Amino acid sequence: MRRGAGGIAQKQAAILVAAMVALLFFLQPIVRGWARYEGRLGLPAVPQAARETLDSVALREGDDLLNQACYFGDMGRIEFVTGVLERLDVQGWPNKSDTGWSGYDVEVLGSRWAHLQLTTVAEEYPKGKKMIRCRLRAAWSLQARAVFWSALGLELLVIVLRPGVCRSSGCCC
Repeated sequence: MRRGAGGIAQKQAAILVAAMVALLFFLQPIVRGWARYEGRLGLPAVPQAARETLDSVALREGDDLLNQACYFGDMGRIEFVTGVLERLDVQGWPNKSDTGWSGYDVEVLGSRWAHLQLTTVAEEYPKGKKMIRCRLRAAWSLQARAVFWSALGLELLVIVLRPGVCRSSGCCC
């Protein structure tokens, strides 16, 4: 009898160890990536004066495209991007510049829910003039995507697990 009880305890211990290893296997990439995503989830507040100006109201109410802009002058692309970064810092906008491997030059972290990516390209013209073309791409932040997909998953889980939701309307099953 004693031998059988020990065998059951060993099997339970083996199951417990396997469950613990599976949990650690699942949690390891989350814990290792936390430092990378921690900065994205907790953004500093942007001053209200930086958000709304007469220029932003005129752009919003105008007929021009908001996803592209062009600037003509003597300044090169690197000087232009440096100037943009300096103005963003002066006005209090959280931002990060390209490290060389990104598909954008500057990312402006405007709010907890969205960010803006600025990509620039320069065209050479006679007499040392340059045309700087800017492409602006707005996108959801990591937190916005996480909240959206979590809410969608929870909603689908409620629909699937709640008895009689589909059967009463005759739509499925």
